[in-house]
Amino acid sequence: MIRRATVKLSILVMISAVLAACVPITTAQETLPAITQTFDYGVEIDPATASPEPSPTPENTPVPSATATKEATATPKFTATPEATTIPEAMSQAEIRAEIRAAGVNLDDLANSKDEWTSSHVALETIQNSIDNLNFNTETENFVTTVVIGLEGVENLEELDQAVLTDGGWKLTSFAKLAYKSADGNWQIIKVPLNAYRAEDDLFWYKSTSNGSGHNFIDGKEVIQPDENGHLLIQFLRFWFLSCYKANYHYGLGSFIQLFTAWIEHPRWANNDGVLGDPPRYTEEQLIEFRRTGDPSIFGYQDRDGYPIFWPIVTFNADLSPLASYNQPNNPQPNFNEP
Repeated sequence: MIRRATVKLSILVMISAVLAACVPITTAQETLPAITQTFDYGVEIDPATASPEPSPTPENTPVPSATATKEATATPKFTATPEATTIPEAMSQAEIRAEIRAAGVNLDDLANSKDEWTSSHVALETIQNSIDNLNFNTETENFVTTVVIGLEGVENLEELDQAVLTDGGWKLTSFAKLAYKSADGNWQIIKVPLNAYRAEDDLFWYKSTSNGSGHNFIDGKEVIQPDENGHLLIQFLRFWFLSCYKANYHYGLGSFIQLFTAWIEHPRWANNDGVLGDPPRYTEEQLIEFRRTGDPSIFGYQDRDGYPIFWPIVTFNADLSPLASYNQPNNPQPNFNEP
């Protein structure tokens, strides 16, 4: 079912209460091995803040005032992402380019993108260079810079039942849909999970905006609260929205996410925030091939429409997307307080 990604203030308060009051079930905390980035994107990123160690109890998430919020622009709509039961036919390069362009993004010339968020980042020249020249052609782990062209999330119990189920028992419940260029210059689309639910032990996992150690877990019963028609009162995408809101980041179309391409089973990364114990459906050799070429077909998981899903993944971040890095004084983010 497609619905606007909006929610009344009462539901936002409910989510904030969940994030502030629920004590997460965390793994033992240890220092995250250094994940360094040396790009100049027009915003200073302190490694200490870019890779935070979560505290035992989440900090209270600020609840934005409904009266202080700027008038909303059009809010994107979202759908669930069931896994493919049969192997869909691969999208052609023309179809991929058409979808990315329909979102208003021009990967060959970000500055001339129709989407005003994408084209207004103050460090577009550096980001363009990363997308054109730095993402691939390597055999070592690195960060792959991508552009967000959509967000998708489960909205009801039926969609939760149909959500992509991993080999480790996690249902992937929300996604960022990302665009990038492979080493051969072709445009690509890939999805990365923003949160997941495991029914076996009633655990709900959600990703924060930055690289981190430890995990953000809360009890599923605190999140899965349907109404009489099975619609979820707390939309799973709100966890990503609120994490970005707290960091003062842009969170929708035209934000930028960097995917870390480290090998998921290397002991060095065992405590990173995206490592949930899921066995990969790709080999280390295939991951090295992805680092060389950018071919997203190696990852094993895909939804019923054939979009590849980068899972499992060590970590990823949205640290290129502070609102201060955009020239958007008259174009506020979508207002998720809108009645």
